[in-house]
Amino acid sequence: MSIFQSFENFESENSKNFIKNGYLVTKCENLKGLHELRDKTIKILHELTDDKYNNKDFSLDRAHLSLNKREVNDIRMAIYSRLNSYDWFRPTYFSFARTIVEDIIGRELVMQNRINCNIMMPNDEGSNIYPHIDSHSGESPFQCVLWIPLTDCHDSNSICILPPKDNHVALNNFKRCMKDGGREEFFKKVEDKLIWVNVPYGYCILFTPTLLHGSVVNKTKETRWSFNTRFKALFTPYYSQEKGLGSFYLPIRTAPATYFGLKYSPPIGMEGK
Repeated sequence: MSIFQSFENFESENSKNFIKNGYLVTKCENLKGLHELRDKTIKILHELTDDKYNNKDFSLDRAHLSLNKREVNDIRMAIYSRLNSYDWFRPTYFSFARTIVEDIIGRELVMQNRINCNIMMPNDEGSNIYPHIDSHSGESPFQCVLWIPLTDCHDSNSICILPPKDNHVALNNFKRCMKDGGREEFFKKVEDKLIWVNVPYGYCILFTPTLLHGSVVNKTKETRWSFNTRFKALFTPYYSQEKGLGSFYLPIRTAPATYFGLKYSPPIGMEGK
């Protein structure tokens, strides 16, 4: 065996699969924390609704049997605000997939300053998000999205992703389809190539939002509850002031060498030498 190595030998299987597919589904690394987050979400829901849905038969995936569509967005935003007010929320969320995030993005990380909350009730026309690419609306193409459900997600109550091999062709047709019939027309063109990712409770998905992704009307008989937020490498480009470092993104990890590098300043008279 040769003692000489190729840099390719240092690529993990996760990295190779991510490059091939544009996403990875992995088991949550902190199941206890995920269970506690689910319980906390249910507790907040009961507080917001004066316990009128607090009974032994209630579960998040059956929430549509208790909640009505008119109130669900107000409840979603209230839960979002409450959870994001807790100092433990973002570090706990990171702990659910720390290994895979660091493997795919790196160890010097920034994280979105808020974690988004989504509720998709069956047949709710207002909750679908047609396939899109985040970078088209000013997001950094260097980021990844960590998407974690509180319910079993499958078929139309899950997330769909267009594989990398089909993405380029679809984007070439995007402008024409939008002109001819809007997002619905574009969706029809790519529907048969979309992958509906199965993400059971206790698992999470990390994906690149440079691929077309989204969700449609939930045709299952289960309500979907999910969270998502963005991570990127600290020193990759930021594409707008609104989505910049210190506002939209906050540092969560820096390498020890970077710590000293950022603190270093040359002696007076030695600048630039």
